[in-house]
Amino acid sequence: MITKISIIIPTLNEEKTIGFVVDTFKKHELKPQVLVIDNNSSDNTSNMAKSAGADVIHCPQKGYGYAIKAGLQQATSDWIFKLDGDITNPSGSWLNLLLERQQSTNADLVKGFWINENDPMPVTTLVARPAIKKMFPSLSSIRLPLSGLYLFNKNAIDWSRCSGNYGFSLEIMIRMSLAGKQISQQDLGKVYDCLKPVENYENMAFELLEAMMNIYEEKGPQQRLLLFMAHPDDAEIWCGGTLAKHLTNGGQAKLVILTGNSVRAQEAIRITKVFPNLQIELLQEKEFDLEAKENTINSLETIIKEFAPQILISHSMHDQHPDHRKCYNILNQVLLTIKRSSLPHRILCCNSYFERMSDQGFRPDMYVDIGEQADLKYSLIDNHSSQDTKYWRKMAHSIDQLNGLRSGVEYAEAFQTADLYATPAASKGVFNY
Repeated sequence: MITKISIIIPTLNEEKTIGFVVDTFKKHELKPQVLVIDNNSSDNTSNMAKSAGADVIHCPQKGYGYAIKAGLQQATSDWIFKLDGDITNPSGSWLNLLLERQQSTNADLVKGFWINENDPMPVTTLVARPAIKKMFPSLSSIRLPLSGLYLFNKNAIDWSRCSGNYGFSLEIMIRMSLAGKQISQQDLGKVYDCLKPVENYENMAFELLEAMMNIYEEKGPQQRLLLFMAHPDDAEIWCGGTLAKHLTNGGQAKLVILTGNSVRAQEAIRITKVFPNLQIELLQEKEFDLEAKENTINSLETIIKEFAPQILISHSMHDQHPDHRKCYNILNQVLLTIKRSSLPHRILCCNSYFERMSDQGFRPDMYVDIGEQADLKYSLIDNHSSQDTKYWRKMAHSIDQLNGLRSGVEYAEAFQTADLYATPAASKGVFNY
């Protein structure tokens, strides 16, 4: 439980509200450190903040992000509550709500969102949301991406790399997401702040887009990986290292599971505790039911068209397990309905101990080096307590070592390019994201 908080309030000419804001949080039961960063105000902001009990830091380098960074350098706590100094209805309950959400989700950052019927939020609506949807779609569900009220662990990422201007608050969220950190959000009810002059919006939008483009160009476009697996544990056993490597390198991933009951579904969802950005779809067909339902086929078709993965991994046509083979057959059927230009760039089949041992069986032409992800992969297998996890860990470890010997690394996962409709061939050798 978090018991020590530093509050950071960047300010610029906010003498009318800053005293009330500081006083509200100085009275909070956690007795937080309250830092007001004066970013070259020309009014009485600094004195009003001091009178209310805040520690005032002067930041001569003008810029919203520079002010926050100055506060982070002086913060004595690892956990930071960031809010703005122009709020007209500050409430200590906001901090309580954010702390409760952090405790229940174990998030590294909790974004506050709210209703302000007087603020049309033009930069959020016309700039931030469309740009996020295009460049960082895994964050599209964040209700108020430019929120100035949020709680975060300052040690979760290198915040010094974030921009020094208006884009800071959005950038810190994006960088946490790309680093695989847990992000949550909390409804704070009604929050009222002083509306900015219309002429400010153009500069705010420019700074925001500049920050987003810098990250986008730095990381490159996020590749989308889709796994279509028969059972919840197949992903971890046969390609858990590849999934981990993809997510930790800033990619997006969706795991679609064909079969499963409520117990195994809950086991599958536990992986999101490690990778909160992993999306999971549960189709919940019955095991060993060889006839695929029409709605299952339609669901997978919709998922592929909407998610538009560059890489798709499923079971092999040579796999003798009925549910594994059913996955292949359904995928085969669905891909026939998708125009060639929209097919994934790579369609790969994973290994399985149910592979038919013959010249026509599984013959890998791609190996993914998972040396750095191996331990994480084996710990993910432990999610599935309904299975003999000790056996599966040992087997996966042996297969990964063997694939490593074949490809010249310590641990590797093996894949075979799917023989489907002339999709672009995968390059041989060790594949690095």
